[in-house]
Amino acid sequence: MTMCSNVVGTSQPVEAIGKGLRARAPHVLFIADAAQAMSALPIDVQAMGIDMLAFSGHKAMLGPGGTGGMFVSERAYTAEGLGGRGGPVRPTRFGGTGGTLAGSVEDFNPPALPGVFEVGTQNVVGRAGLLAALEDDKVPPQPIALAHERRLIGMFIDRFAGDDRIALLGPTAVDRRHGVVTFNVKGFSPQEVSAYLDSEWAIAVRAGLHCAPSAHRAMGTLEGGGAVRASPGPFSTDAEMGKLIGAIERLLTD
Repeated sequence: MTMCSNVVGTSQPVEAIGKGLRARAPHVLFIADAAQAMSALPIDVQAMGIDMLAFSGHKAMLGPGGTGGMFVSERAYTAEGLGGRGGPVRPTRFGGTGGTLAGSVEDFNPPALPGVFEVGTQNVVGRAGLLAALEDDKVPPQPIALAHERRLIGMFIDRFAGDDRIALLGPTAVDRRHGVVTFNVKGFSPQEVSAYLDSEWAIAVRAGLHCAPSAHRAMGTLEGGGAVRASPGPFSTDAEMGKLIGAIERLLTD
């Protein structure tokens, strides 16, 4: 399951779901998509009962594009405790076994983690960039960054929550979401709003389906071209959010 929606910012009750799965269906592997959640929300794979967790490096981690990783628990790799159902996780690609002298003579990747899943030449430059992002002491700690981002999206929600010309998508309670606010403006397509913000105000947003057409289908926004998503980060300011709010106000009055 997705820990955080990249479309509307909703944070899911992952820990409650993970504990429920362990109690009621211990043979099931719990796989979490933390692309949006990593560095944005606190994550404890043991407390949450997560067997596998995938994350990207270019979102809240502030690393380069094309980076990310996968946590694979010992339980998932060995199928321990799964009652023999499903079998352990196995790689789907093979090759590049030269990590160690012993592994170099093997026809397949060495069986131990993590080498069994590391096929071919690694993205060394990307890893260095991701490490630099993690070690950047200018980035606020996760709880401070999250509180800051929630306060900024709260400014937008508070301004437009009662305006029937603005369709706010996702929960209005900021404690149920991370730093994403998604909306549509009555009478304008998402692409028109995005172009207006870019050309007239130098504000960058994402318009469209956000790589999740099924989410927009469920919300009824698919046929209209999706929605507009603004993503304040740890370095965004009150003035910048005020500028976005002012730009939408101007669009509504022009």
